[in-house]
Amino acid sequence: MKKLKLWARITEIMVLLAGLAVLFCVLALDDIFAGDTYPEWTIVRISFVVIVLCLISTFITLYHLFRYLESRDEEKADIRKAEIRPAAEAAETKAKKEPGPQNPPAARRIRTRRLPGKRPSSSTAQRQRKRTR
Repeated sequence: MKKLKLWARITEIMVLLAGLAVLFCVLALDDIFAGDTYPEWTIVRISFVVIVLCLISTFITLYHLFRYLESRDEEKADIRKAEIRPAAEAAETKAKKEPGPQNPPAARRIRTRRLPGKRPSSSTAQRQRKRTR
């Protein structure tokens, strides 16, 4: 975070310098058009260097910004995983301890009285199967 703030400040300063460099470059090019050449070309070269340094500092700032955002997203994902995992584990242990709706066939099973030696008809067996589902 400290590097990001530092590079953001550097980029702000470089943008202001680049704005001034463009202004001086326009004035120098006007003088070059009028006939004076050597000192004005030096101003144009210096302006070009300032603008290039501004672009470089901007890219460095973006690099640090993206690294910061990526690390922040990873931290949030780790926190979410840490919050979800205990809740899921608690639900699993509760399901193991308490029989209930997690095991529906055992919870809905209905006993019917059968007479000894008699098998239920197919329609009765189908009804019993429907009840246990």
